[in-house]
Amino acid sequence: MIIQSALVKGWLTTGGKSRAARILAGELTLLSVAGPAAFRTRWRIQATEGRLDAARSELYRSYWLAAAQTLGADVCTNSDGSLDISLDGHRTTVWDSSVELDDPVSLRLALNKPTTQARLAASQVPTPEQLVCEQHEFDRARRFLETNGDCTVKPAGAGRGSGVTCGVKTPRDLALAFAFALRWGTLVVIERHISGSEYRMLVLDGKVVSVVRRGPPSVLGDGASTVGQLVVADNTRRVTAPDQHGLYPITIDLDMILTLRRAGLTLRSVLADQQHAVVKTAVNENGPGDNEIVVPSAHLEQAAVSAARAVHLRYAAVEIITPNDNQGFDLSNGAVIEVNGAPGLHFHYQVSNPKGRDAVAVVVLRRLLGQDASVAPPWVAGDPGDPDPQTTASGAETAEGIHPA
Repeated sequence: MIIQSALVKGWLTTGGKSRAARILAGELTLLSVAGPAAFRTRWRIQATEGRLDAARSELYRSYWLAAAQTLGADVCTNSDGSLDISLDGHRTTVWDSSVELDDPVSLRLALNKPTTQARLAASQVPTPEQLVCEQHEFDRARRFLETNGDCTVKPAGAGRGSGVTCGVKTPRDLALAFAFALRWGTLVVIERHISGSEYRMLVLDGKVVSVVRRGPPSVLGDGASTVGQLVVADNTRRVTAPDQHGLYPITIDLDMILTLRRAGLTLRSVLADQQHAVVKTAVNENGPGDNEIVVPSAHLEQAAVSAARAVHLRYAAVEIITPNDNQGFDLSNGAVIEVNGAPGLHFHYQVSNPKGRDAVAVVVLRRLLGQDASVAPPWVAGDPGDPDPQTTASGAETAEGIHPA
């Protein structure tokens, strides 16, 4: 409690702004909540990330090689791990999830959550109510929480779900989540939490090519192991089991602590044999058993395409939450929560129903090699399905010029 008070009064008001100071504050925040044992386990888990990243690279290599073989394309492997793929006079280079479709500026802007939010809002794409705060503006965040209730807190510029804390309901938890998010940058986003099913929509040139319904990461009890031990065991499988390669590790963070607390559990709780427990609310670190390929409703497809168009991405993963389970997404009952450039394909392969998955790498590679009719980016003026060009231009200008109020 002493550490937490110091963090709230110091780091959230006049604390150092250096990256090292913010990282230290974020880690001390987690230590104060999780305890020393869980904190040590967190760092042991993070030590596996290098091996998981290497496994993920190999996984992507297998996707692209299989897709090239399907299309009859030639492949040259480069020393840096990238692949040059050619067919019928067309040539492209792929590297893990990175492909030659979107320009660097669009990809960089897509990483900035406030910019993405502004562009989505300008195009009337439904998003959660949101506030962007600087390090010293915790009081603004607290007032937002008082108005909106259940909230999600996350860094403004981090990827892969890093620093995201869901289900923040009290000022104390907000202070912890705020300090933890500052570990990744000096801007923090707080938004109204939306409950429901989460869908990851893969959009390519104005078309949805794959959809995964995503559940939160969970563990299964054996009657003897603690939740923390089960998390470690699951991460070990992700390193060693071929069907688990490419997954992100389940990290111990504030989202995990609060998720377990809402279920009356801690990392030291022992689960009964076959007892199922959700360990995080954010879904980025889930496993194949938590993902399912589905056929989306027209409402979801339209929302996903509009979101990618608003952010000026040809190729994107659009994450949508709707409480109506895929059937009735509209302005009143769901929202787009993320739009990611250079989307990861492995989420669409590592699923509970692999027979239902499409070979999405083939679809993407076919476009890269000009095997489909050339399709202009769908936000270009003149496309019948585009929003009004003046509205889009205004939205982009607003997004690039935004500053926290």
